[in-house]
Parts: sequence; structure tokens; C-alpha cells
Amino acid sequence: MKIGELLSTIRITIKEITDDSRYTDSYLWSLVVQARATVLGNSIKGKSFISSWSSHRFCVDLELVKAEDCDCVTDTSCKVLRSKYKIPRPLIGRYRDAMQVKLLDGRLLGMIEQYQLKSDSLDPIKKDALRYSIINQYLYLWRSKTLKCIYVDGIWENILDWQDIQSQKDCNDIYELESGIGHNEVTGIMQIMATLLQLPLARKDDDSDDRNPEIR
Repeated sequence: MKIGELLSTIRITIKEITDDSRYTDSYLWSLVVQARATVLGNSIKGKSFISSWSSHRFCVDLELVKAEDCDCVTDTSCKVLRSKYKIPRPLIGRYRDAMQVKLLDGRLLGMIEQYQLKSDSLDPIKKDALRYSIINQYLYLWRSKTLKCIYVDGIWENILDWQDIQSQKDCNDIYELESGIGHNEVTGIMQIMATLLQLPLARKDDDSDDRNPEIR
């Protein structure tokens, strides 16, 4: 089921009870994640409810920024590549365990802690290898100053966080992506969401002759 289709179904159900405009898509999706974990009998940290359809790839723009603890301003050797925006949080675990970083040709990059850079520079094999770090949610790419963008794959805590920060060069329509949620799960998810939203499970009485469910 596509993300847009699922959110539309949820909003139609909410409209039968109350005004849905007070809820943003991002907020509703955060509740979907909680509700689905409950429906399938898992905590939010469980892994078995995650399907392959839940993983999505996004292209991230990189930009040169001043390196940490470096006083120079104009020398490009004191600049490093960093993601233009913070990387959204993965659904499960740490970035190292829950996310893959790849070049546009598909080559997988390894993660490195910043303190390891100096020792790696002394290794004839490791010194030229591209590596990345996550610092304050930003992705830093080491040993390159020319790459314009990079891919990140993961299962995201709130996929709608990517709506305005993914690269425009490879822009996905978030609402057209598969949600990883099947049609048979929606009823159970809606029941849990009704509790989270503090909505009555029953529709209010229809006092009009209009058969449009959105105004009941």
C-alpha cells in the first residue's frame, strides 16, 4: 500500500468522526509506526514486523563546510564534505546498524569514528578509502571534496522527514513510495490510532440526509 494511499484512508476514517485538518501527515505517520508495532505484537524496537518494502533510498546533497577545530577560512584543505541537511533518524538502532551509505555507482561506504581518521591516514591501504561519519545527525564524507551527492538506504522513523531534504536531482514523491503496510493491516492500525488520537471508535450519528461520509 502506498504511503499516500494509506494516509488518505486514515484521513477518510478520521473525517467520519472529527475534523482531520488538525493533524499533519508527519504526525499521523508517527502514529502509524506506533500502531503497527502494537498490531503485530512487537515493541517499536522489534524487527520482525519490518518488511523489505519498508526500506527506502534517498539521494543526499553534499556541501563543503568548515572542518571542526580548524581556524582557517579560505584554505580548502580545512573544509570537508557534509550533508546539506541532517539525516532523519532510522526506525531501529543506531545509524551504523540501520543505514547504508553508497556512492551513486552503488559502492558501499564504511562508517568511521572521527578519532580513527588520524590512525587510518597512516595505513597505506586505508588512507585513501572513502569513509563517512554521523556527527550531530549530519553525514560527513571523508577524503573527498568533489562529490556532489550520495545515497543513503534505511528504514526511517518518519519517512515524511525526507519530503523537503532529499536531493532535487533524484527527488522521490514520498507519497508514491510503498509503505510496507498491507491492506489487511489497516483496520487494526486504525483501531490503535483511534486510541492514540483519543477518538471514539463509533461514528457520531448522522443528522443530515447527505450520504457523504466525510460530513457524518
